[in-house]
Amino acid sequence: MKSRTLKEVMKGYLDEDTRPFPNRLNEISMLAIPAPEGCPVQVYEGRWETVSDPTRYKKEFKFNSSQMLIDFINEVLAYQENVQHHGKITIDYDSVIIEVYTHDVNTVTEIDQEYIHEVDNIYIDSEYSNSI
Repeated sequence: MKSRTLKEVMKGYLDEDTRPFPNRLNEISMLAIPAPEGCPVQVYEGRWETVSDPTRYKKEFKFNSSQMLIDFINEVLAYQENVQHHGKITIDYDSVIIEVYTHDVNTVTEIDQEYIHEVDNIYIDSEYSNSI
């Protein structure tokens, strides 16, 4: 049996629809009900944007403390190692910018959508753990 690359396997899938990839997380966050006053966890309003050349997801996260930033980065790195899918992480003082796409096909795929969902969850968790 001849082995094939991910790009060969995904080619038909990617060629079927040339519309921009939907970001269901953004659609869900638009419907979110505001948290009541005093709630320890607040919904982060930032959204993943889709940028091109290559097509990828990008988001900036802001942090109130160095410890929260460190906890966030450690959790993201552990997640990346676990799933063997890595994004570009840029740290600039009190913010972190993450960009992710599937390099084999030079665009975003379902694994990138799972990645951004998990990174948002990690951010919410790190925000909560540093608030108590």
